[in-house]
Amino acid sequence: MTRSFACVLALAACQHWDYERNAPGHIDVATPPTAPIEEPSDPGEHMIVLSPGGYFGGGASIDDPRGDHGRLTGGALVSIEYGQSPRSHVEDELFGVLPLDSFGLLVGWDAFEDDAQHRTGPMFFDLQYRRVILGGSAGWSYDPSSGAQGPHAMAFLGPFYLGAVFTADHGSTFDLGIMIRGAFAWVWSR
Repeated sequence: MTRSFACVLALAACQHWDYERNAPGHIDVATPPTAPIEEPSDPGEHMIVLSPGGYFGGGASIDDPRGDHGRLTGGALVSIEYGQSPRSHVEDELFGVLPLDSFGLLVGWDAFEDDAQHRTGPMFFDLQYRRVILGGSAGWSYDPSSGAQGPHAMAFLGPFYLGAVFTADHGSTFDLGIMIRGAFAWVWSR
């Protein structure tokens, strides 16, 4: 009984089966393929970008309890963004480390406001959209030293920014200046 069982197993192990679908088969290199050929394409990239930076600018305070006046401001910000690029590995281009389109969160702080009081300014928490070097953000600002709060918005093009804040007890501020940001990107293919 054991011999016959071993023979059946040996015969079963020697059986050859062909799988017809997607089989490599025999290829005639002289005959062009009949099926449509799928050309390879660039899968693009997904990116998560951590972007710290700083800014310095000047502008105006309007409807301030102390009257309208000029001001200087400077601060720090950081954003975390998710974006996609249609092409992969374009680091050799000028802005290749940034996704074509991205959205994320931006947190910043006016660490210095010189409007005759030499004080710190508000912190802001914004939702941000960026298209390479052009973008904007909108959110809420809060000044921990005075408790003032209100809407905040910022637009930027390359290294230049325009910012606006409105608070009920401090009026409105408008700033124009220079913003320098870095970019640390985590990238994977789509």
